[in-house]
Amino acid sequence: MMNEPEYISELGVIGAPLQYKWSNDLALDFYAAKDQNLKLYDAVDLSNYRAVMALGIVVTECIVWRFKGLANLTDSMNRVEAAWASSLDPTYARSLRIEFTKDNDREFVEGPLELAMRVLNILDTRFRKGLIYLPGTVVKQAVLAQHLLPDKKKFSGWLSDLLKHTTEAFPRTVNYDRKTETYDASLEKPVPPQFFSANFKYSEPAARDAWNQFLQTLRPAENPYLRTPDEMKAAGFKGTPYVL
Repeated sequence: MMNEPEYISELGVIGAPLQYKWSNDLALDFYAAKDQNLKLYDAVDLSNYRAVMALGIVVTECIVWRFKGLANLTDSMNRVEAAWASSLDPTYARSLRIEFTKDNDREFVEGPLELAMRVLNILDTRFRKGLIYLPGTVVKQAVLAQHLLPDKKKFSGWLSDLLKHTTEAFPRTVNYDRKTETYDASLEKPVPPQFFSANFKYSEPAARDAWNQFLQTLRPAENPYLRTPDEMKAAGFKGTPYVL
């Protein structure tokens, strides 16, 4: 299981009391809703494509770590770990597809956790396809996170600071093609998880070291959402798997 990131510790969500409402109807509302927060969408969209993907994973982590001690998080942690690997190169990870199985009128913890994983799958799928409306999925996850976390004002401030930090380092400098609705982000630098920690000073060498540290922690034999080196090569990966 992944270690608690510093940026999650700063938010202080672990072990917080469960004060939110939950039901099947609420779950469907969160999942199907569009244009939930246009101001937030615009703020997320100021960062480049790979940075938006990273932001979506970080917001997902908020939800997962919020439930530490309240549910078995092994599968969710594996999915988050694979999403980070996918953000580096999609060849690292298998599909994160998940079906609704929980009765959200009864599953007060596992229901929202499963929904968060469903949104993470949408994020990862759109990223793999290069679909330009990736920020909308980040907004969907952020709205869900704000509902589930106990201190909504603190979360909003934390997310606002994260967005400013990310936009300064990874601004979007291109106009997306609205006709094809796709974008090739292969020339953008992937954003490592460590970037979001307060003590991380970004540079390309530092990012490379951070990614190598992350890759060294991955165990494909223990995470069913990660591909083995042989599977990665068969999928067309160039270079040495699990080394940057």
